[in-house]
Amino acid sequence: MMHFVRCVVILGVIVLAGGNAVAHTVDDTSQKASKVNRALEKLQANFIDLPVADFGPAPIDGLYEFLSNDTMLYYSPEQNLLFVGEIYSKDGRSLTAVRLASLQGNGVNGLPLDKALKIGNGPKRIIEFTDPECPYCQAYNKYVAGKEAQLTRYIFFFPLNNLHPTAAAKAVHILCAHDPQVAFADVYERKIGLTGLRDCAAGRARLAEQEAIGRRLGVNSTPTLVLGDGKRVDGFDRARIAEFLSQK
Repeated sequence: MMHFVRCVVILGVIVLAGGNAVAHTVDDTSQKASKVNRALEKLQANFIDLPVADFGPAPIDGLYEFLSNDTMLYYSPEQNLLFVGEIYSKDGRSLTAVRLASLQGNGVNGLPLDKALKIGNGPKRIIEFTDPECPYCQAYNKYVAGKEAQLTRYIFFFPLNNLHPTAAAKAVHILCAHDPQVAFADVYERKIGLTGLRDCAAGRARLAEQEAIGRRLGVNSTPTLVLGDGKRVDGFDRARIAEFLSQK
């Protein structure tokens, strides 16, 4: 009998707590919405004419994230600071890229691959964001070169201009070439320097398109690779690429 009474009392506590939880949930939701609105108002008051879309809490407490011209930005209302960057989970997944893909409604599967430089016709696909002067990009290219029978590469140039001020000129040279694949190999195998680089309006325009695609996906380092199974690889991770190529 005592056990029965105790169970009823405990159940009563759970029911009452559940009722309070509903009330608290409603209040919390309202408070959170109000907090978001205040943060947005402060952002717009301090950063006038900045395009803002999909404003909301970021994965880090105290920060807010939003889209501005297809770029993910982060805002700290407490410090009144605005910055661009990328947030990663402990397993190496870019939460910024995932969020961008969900907001833009297309993700990798919607990329305009016709804007990329295509090399190879193999059954496995790798989408690459690369810098012609990045040593890790050159090492990656050396590793996958000659695998055209099993691999199709879709290459988007993403020069890191702060680190490599002549990378954009080399990318334009490749995109302007009569045979871009040959020009790509010459540049990445360091067979060509800065003299005699081609330049054309079409190449510059195509590079601008490729850079915009990279920014849309949150690319900020090279090489950034998207494997055919949808997994993103930041940097030249030989083991992960080898595993992907060995899959049946």
